[in-house]
Amino acid sequence: MPPVGLKSVYQQYKRDTNIVASWLATTAKTCGYPADLLSEVAAGGEASASAQTSSTSQSKSKGGKNSKGKKKPKKSGKAADSGEQSGPKKYTVVVAEYIPLAQFISTSKSEKAKVPGVFAIAINRVIRLRKEFSSKLAGIKNKRNPESDMSHNYFIGILEQVRDVLRPLMTPEAKSVETNLSNKFEGLSVDEPSQDFLDAPDIEKPKVVYEAEDTMSDTDALFILDLLWKDLINVRGAIKAMWINYNDGSDADLAAVAVASNTGFDLARHMIDDVFPVLESQKNGFYGALKNKHYMLCDLIVSWSLTPGNTDAPELGLRIDDSVDDLFYIGGRESFLNTLSILSEVLPGLESNKKPIEPVNLDNMKDVMARKGIPKFDRDRDILKHVFEDLAFIDDHLGKKDPSGLIEWPHVIEDNLLRGLREARQTGKIPFYLAFASQVLLDVHHYLGKKISKPKDEMLDIMQKLCDQFSEYYRVLTTLDVFEEFDEYDHEMREVATGCLELQEDPIYMAKLALQKKKKLRSAAKPEKHGFWKRHPIACGLLLYAYRFTMYRTGIHSANVSRSILCAMHLYNAVQAEGQLQQPWPDLEAAMALLGPSQFFIGGKVPSEMKEYAKSLMMQLGVSATSFMDPSKRRGKTRTKVFQDVYHRLIQLNTPTWMAFYDRYVADYGRTGPGAWRLEDVYEIIPERFHFPAEEDSKTPEKPKKTKANGKAARKPVHPEAMDPASVIIDLSNALEYEAYQVSFPFFVLHAQAFWVLHDLREDIRPFVEDVIGPVPNELAKPAMPCHVVEILQACKNHLDPARALFMLRLSADHLERVLTAGLGPGQFWGPPIPGVTWREEGATCTRGEAALMHFQRLGHDLPRRAEPILEEEDEEEDEEDWVIKFR
Repeated sequence: MPPVGLKSVYQQYKRDTNIVASWLATTAKTCGYPADLLSEVAAGGEASASAQTSSTSQSKSKGGKNSKGKKKPKKSGKAADSGEQSGPKKYTVVVAEYIPLAQFISTSKSEKAKVPGVFAIAINRVIRLRKEFSSKLAGIKNKRNPESDMSHNYFIGILEQVRDVLRPLMTPEAKSVETNLSNKFEGLSVDEPSQDFLDAPDIEKPKVVYEAEDTMSDTDALFILDLLWKDLINVRGAIKAMWINYNDGSDADLAAVAVASNTGFDLARHMIDDVFPVLESQKNGFYGALKNKHYMLCDLIVSWSLTPGNTDAPELGLRIDDSVDDLFYIGGRESFLNTLSILSEVLPGLESNKKPIEPVNLDNMKDVMARKGIPKFDRDRDILKHVFEDLAFIDDHLGKKDPSGLIEWPHVIEDNLLRGLREARQTGKIPFYLAFASQVLLDVHHYLGKKISKPKDEMLDIMQKLCDQFSEYYRVLTTLDVFEEFDEYDHEMREVATGCLELQEDPIYMAKLALQKKKKLRSAAKPEKHGFWKRHPIACGLLLYAYRFTMYRTGIHSANVSRSILCAMHLYNAVQAEGQLQQPWPDLEAAMALLGPSQFFIGGKVPSEMKEYAKSLMMQLGVSATSFMDPSKRRGKTRTKVFQDVYHRLIQLNTPTWMAFYDRYVADYGRTGPGAWRLEDVYEIIPERFHFPAEEDSKTPEKPKKTKANGKAARKPVHPEAMDPASVIIDLSNALEYEAYQVSFPFFVLHAQAFWVLHDLREDIRPFVEDVIGPVPNELAKPAMPCHVVEILQACKNHLDPARALFMLRLSADHLERVLTAGLGPGQFWGPPIPGVTWREEGATCTRGEAALMHFQRLGHDLPRRAEPILEEEDEEEDEEDWVIKFR
């Protein structure tokens, strides 16, 4: 399960303040603090002297009767219902009670009056965060609300007094926590409390839970927004780092970067949803606090520009000679008001028969906001205008269901920009997360610069390769007259192949042309082909994820149905182990390198003796191990099942992180519920070895080590705050990148190749097999034809003459040798050539059995490697004994 501290900055702050309030109230009561002196405010808003007196007063005020056989008090509202049904009642401890409670505890002689380390950590974190914000306010020259600032500082003073009063009662663990945390990870060596601490520190089932009072002046509202802003900036920075890495020409996978980016938008959306109602309920609302944040940023930026001795800060886009308008543009870029302003102008103007979209009122801020005429702002406006016009067109004209219920073009992936547009059209209001996502999209444009077409070009290039590979797949299975037999298993792959072809012509572009022709808009400007994909790199990566993972998943499924790759692997291993084949089969060896021996052989043990080959394959196909035992030595008289449940013996989709997004982006076309993909959800789908702790003064995370007990990568304990949303996004990207090598390998091509090789081999060797084991029934269903390898290996095992057994393997090896050594020229595949279908690179050559591997190399990746757990240094010798892939 995720660590307790896996929270946003705002959630962590709220949790810490509740820890302080809860510990003070419950400890004071335990030490004998009079209940009638503890001022408590019910969560529903009703004041009461205590939990018990509150319940009594509510009964009396409603005319309810006591419990002596008389009428019970009625429940009032949702608060009462939830209090009755969902656990303990919640009460708020007012700030004015903090010091009296601390003083009472400090003078108490109770053994329970000891301050634990978790309390010290919580109160120090709250003080640190509020002091850091006060320091920011101190640097602003134009004070807008001094009284509100004093209210904010008042709470800091209360907390510091509480800490000073309780310091003599602190345990050694608590005293080890530094008063001034210069680094957010200092003092976190103790374990974080479980949720039980908040609910019941000293009793099994609490009747009351205490929470901190929400004091909300304008400065406090700005402080809360600042906590949210920190998380948004960190997530934005994580997404920026991924796209910079992609742009630098590294091995970054476009689909992995796009999926991680859109997941970052999900996390941002949930963090905004946590804070928005809290601030919206205040006098000036959420956007009032956002305006104050913008003023604050602009004041800091302008002050920086006027400070003598400052130099350019390119990492922030600041130059010492920037005009005031440029500085306001930078302030709006960082506060997200630039994109909010653009969306307020662009979205209401989009043609739609849905609810009109109301712009956010920013009129009173025009003096400190970027405006038309500033080149940078105009460029951003032009980008977003075209993107949202395309998104609106997609929403109105693409992805519609026809009368049969099928999707006309089932490849419209809903990212958070399309989601936000649809939400705005439904509610009439622009969600703030849409402004955040739009700004990050602009960031990506700025990072890529002149290379903005790179994601679009890469997507189209890979999809052309997928088309070429599917053509090979189609040709082989059609030649063998089994293509229609596999329709039940690979129909999704066929849809993707059709989509790849359609995308070369760009369905959005074609639909726009058709609409112009229908409306006779001859004077309208001709739309740009692939213009949407050029302007929206994240959409390119999401569609690439859906297409490529469907091909991978369906290819593995089809190979499992026929056992083609599995049977080919066992035969290939047998002829190689007996020294009958010198020519390697690169694609099979690549599959072994990517998947590992355990995916093909029971327990990962590769057989190397004649008597083991057939047994190993039959067990992998589902024959029970007891079937090979001497009947006289079996326990009991019950016949054992010959076949066992062998689903786990098939080739598994060893890409859990990619698989976690399948339902969302393939089955549901990107749509999710409002509560899906929260921080803890994303954390759970990332394999543990990618959860790296943030180490002080070190940018390189320490690798998890494999334990000797179970051979699995043991997770190093991490500080809870080390797993912030930005870190989770980076870990997710790393996990997706790690698995992308396997997903990009076209197993469906290898499946077709193996099927064809084994089909031809059966006819060549069948007479020799029947000489040993008798007539072989011809009852295998066409898709299961590769299973005849069992007959070959069993005949070799049963033959009384070892030389004749070896001869049959030699015949199999000769067949493979002829296939593998037949050279192919540029643009050729196995079987007769298809006009117009060639590899995109000129002069490319390969041998039979290399079609899939050559594609892998053309993607720019290194040769595939086994996905092994990270080993300790002392296990290096053991690693050398693993299956080693050999390439010519």
